[in-house]
Amino acid sequence: MTTYPNNSHVLAKFLERRHFMLFSGSYDRTLDAKKRIIMPPKIRDDLGTRQIVLFADPDEECIRVYREEQWEDLAERILYAEDGDADADKQRDFFFYSEKCEIDSQSRFVLPAKYIEAAGIEKDIVILGLGRRVEIWAKERLEKVRENSKHKVKFKLPY
Repeated sequence: MTTYPNNSHVLAKFLERRHFMLFSGSYDRTLDAKKRIIMPPKIRDDLGTRQIVLFADPDEECIRVYREEQWEDLAERILYAEDGDADADKQRDFFFYSEKCEIDSQSRFVLPAKYIEAAGIEKDIVILGLGRRVEIWAKERLEKVRENSKHKVKFKLPY
C-alpha cells in the first residue's frame, strides 16, 4: 500500500478505489411476487461486485444502493467521528437504516419489506444511476418529485 501524508488511510482507500465506473441512466423495473428486483445489466456490470448495501434515509423518498466497499468507506467516516450523543445517534441511524444484500446469478436481489415500505414501492420501480450511487424509487413517487421540483435543472455541457 502506498504511504500518504498524515497516514490518511481513508484517503488511501479512496485513491485506490477511484477506478470504479460512475453510474448513469434510468431503468424501469417491476418488483416481483417474491419482492425481488432485477438489477439492470449496465448497473450490475458497473457495480463490479455482487455485494451491495441498501440504505433508506428516513428523510428521503428512495433507497440508495452502494457498493459494499463504498459503504465501508462511509462507515469508517461515521465510526471514527468524535464520540458524543449526536455522533452516537448518527452511528445508530447509519447502521439501522442499512442492510447488506447479494445479487444472485440472475441479477436479482430481494428488497426487504422495511425498504419497500420506506420508499412507497408497490410494483413499478425506477432505478437511477447517479454518479457514485444508485437510487431505487417507486415510479409514481419519482414522477411526483420530478413534477414538483422547484428547481428545474437547466445547464449547458461544456462540449
